[in-house]
Amino acid sequence: MSRQRVVDLEIGQDLRFQQQEWRFQRVSWAVMLFVLVAAGLGILGGQGPLSQAVLHTDDASLEVEYERFGHFSRPTRLYVRVEHKDSSELNLWLARGYVQQFQIQRIVPEPYKTQLAGDYLIYSFQIVSQKDVAEIVFYLQPDTSGLIQGQISVEGGTALKVAQFIYP
Repeated sequence: MSRQRVVDLEIGQDLRFQQQEWRFQRVSWAVMLFVLVAAGLGILGGQGPLSQAVLHTDDASLEVEYERFGHFSRPTRLYVRVEHKDSSELNLWLARGYVQQFQIQRIVPEPYKTQLAGDYLIYSFQIVSQKDVAEIVFYLQPDTSGLIQGQISVEGGTALKVAQFIYP
């Protein structure tokens, strides 16, 4: 059996299509890399160095810790720490527009009184502990997606501006 060499082998090719496919693959790799990096940093929700935000007033009498990024209908928490001096009552002011974007699942400790004052909801807490810092946790579930902004303050104090992005 003899072998013959085929010199003029015809293979159909479309260089323009091939270059477009290569370009699409490079863009896809870049998008996948961006998603992986964003997830690792916590930008897509969950854990990561950019996922948590901690705000505090200049005198550190009020501190708020929350997740910058969340997901629609996935529970989240809002931690509030307040320094109190010789007071048995603590009034925490939250912007009504902010609170209305969430379902409040529970508040720990439970406020003994909630009242409406203009654009704010005032949550009143009895202070029974001997510690100088009161810790309050709001367990929330987002009712909407997008950017949610609001303010939190103690009575007569500086307001802290909270901003969260909720993914659909």
